[in-house]
Amino acid sequence: RGGLESAEALMLARYFMFAQVYYHPARLAYDSHLKDFLAEWLDGGMFPTDPAGHLGYNDNEVLSAIRAAARDPEAAGHDAARRIVKREHFRVAYRRQPDDIGARALTTRAIAAATAKKFSGESVRYGASPRRGDPPDFPVLDDGSSVSSLSLSEVLTKLPASRNEYVFVEPSIRRE
Repeated sequence: RGGLESAEALMLARYFMFAQVYYHPARLAYDSHLKDFLAEWLDGGMFPTDPAGHLGYNDNEVLSAIRAAARDPEAAGHDAARRIVKREHFRVAYRRQPDDIGARALTTRAIAAATAKKFSGESVRYGASPRRGDPPDFPVLDDGSSVSSLSLSEVLTKLPASRNEYVFVEPSIRRE
């Protein structure tokens, strides 16, 4: 049980790392561009599912293909590759507001859909952090018996879920 507070601290650090780094809007925008590039560059828009085929790709090959496609306007995935290489990623046009709950819970998705309808789907992306599942539950040795961490820790039971949601747009239409 003496390590419970350390485990809580690790889970809090993990939460803040995901909220501030992994779900940062710029990273989510680049992730969208990478998905767009891979969908156009890969045969059938997907990595091979057989182990040998899948393992035939590595980061260096993908990054080299992105650089090559960014230079060649005729290359598959050129637009997404260009955005990645030249740092011309889509920008945040709207971010979920704290009062977007209850009846307004779908506000960000609705704004993304309306914006895509007005400007075209190619100019708009919706991005969000994935919803967290159940709180982390692990066994804790307490006076010789194993008990659930959730029965001992208020911190773990109240760990918030990340609610980052964004509408990303082509920079030229952002103001409008």
